[in-house]
Amino acid sequence: MTEQTTEISNKTETDNQNKVPIAKNAGAKAWKKYAILGIVILLCVIGFYAYVKYTEIYPSTDDAYVNADVIHMSAQVTGKLDKLYISNNQEVKKGELLFTIEPQSFEYELAKAKADLTLAQEEVAAIKDSINLQEAKLKQAQAQKFVAEQKEARIAKLVAQGMVSKEDADEAKGDLEVANANVNAAFASIAQEQKQLTLQQSKIAAAKADVSTAALNLSYTKIYASTSGFVTNFTLRPGSLITQNQNLFVLVSNEAYWLDANFKETQMSRMKVGQKASVILDMYPNVTLHGTVQSISEGSGSVFSLLPPENASGNWVKVVQRFPVKVVLDQSEVNKVPRLRVGASATVEVDTNS
Repeated sequence: MTEQTTEISNKTETDNQNKVPIAKNAGAKAWKKYAILGIVILLCVIGFYAYVKYTEIYPSTDDAYVNADVIHMSAQVTGKLDKLYISNNQEVKKGELLFTIEPQSFEYELAKAKADLTLAQEEVAAIKDSINLQEAKLKQAQAQKFVAEQKEARIAKLVAQGMVSKEDADEAKGDLEVANANVNAAFASIAQEQKQLTLQQSKIAAAKADVSTAALNLSYTKIYASTSGFVTNFTLRPGSLITQNQNLFVLVSNEAYWLDANFKETQMSRMKVGQKASVILDMYPNVTLHGTVQSISEGSGSVFSLLPPENASGNWVKVVQRFPVKVVLDQSEVNKVPRLRVGASATVEVDTNS
């Protein structure tokens, strides 16, 4: 009996000694779990803080689109399309001839305007010759008047002396009146010719203006590219009737590209004009372009929309507003990509420390 009791006691002590390391191992494992969890939480907090600071310093948006000067080409005169030198989506250079309008009617108008100008100039020359003639007649009439005045004065003295009859005096007086009338008539003729000259000179000015207008309209029959770029939305065919100021096609300039990036108002606190930006296009995700903030809109996009929101009535839900920011691309980097296309989506990140 005593031996059994001793054996049980020894077994119990052995079991207790085995349980102590197991308990220590369990506690160590629990401490490690809590330590790892704490480290993970700390790393998450640090990562979140770093992310918040990064997004504050480097605000970004994927609500951005490539833009360029889009020119709606039109003709300034009406006529039939004569010759076509371009096709849809073709690249053109500034000053390149795109198409022509049939010039015959405009050439006729120019020739007619030049003929009218020549006729008006000839009429002016004729009036000037007539004025010269009238001025010569005036001098002759004035000379005759002078002679008549001298004669009338002499006869008047002789009449007073009784040496000449009254009939001779009346004749001399009549000659003087005729001479005065001739002088007045010459003056009147010259004045009338001067009026005609002024009127005809105004016709010359109008005729010159008609010539300039006709020449300008004739030059409008040749349509040139106003900028280098790409022709698009082009459907013209030879013989098509083109009307003045009709939208014919679009010329997208490739001389300057920019992005219209819409940033949230919560991202605008540090943003300024002149800061540097990096751009990644969705169609070229492996290429990073660079640009500069050129302008920041003074109003959110909703303010300038066709139907701005009315928040003073009805149920109102606060929505974070977005402000358009213009980021001009560095033209020296544009050749990094095969082609930039207007409307292409992009992600823009601004360095507010730059």
